Amino acid sequence: MYKGKLRPVHKEERGKIHTVFTEQVKKHSQKPEISFEIIERLYPDERKLELYARNQRNNWDCWGNEV
Repeated sequence: MYKGKLRPVHKEERGKIHTVFTEQVKKHSQKPEISFEIIERLYPDERKLELYARNQRNNWDCWGNEV
């Protein structure tokens, strides 16, 4: 459940990003780099949060035991 309205995606990126992608596995449970790129393209001006982060990311709030 969420409060408020969903943020619209960046107008220039609408319809350009596929919801299915493939990428090689790196570390156990490590998120694919492309997932961060997609989020940054769709929501360039919004604050971003990564839960269970392994590393710090520029312009992201990162929470996790390994940060």
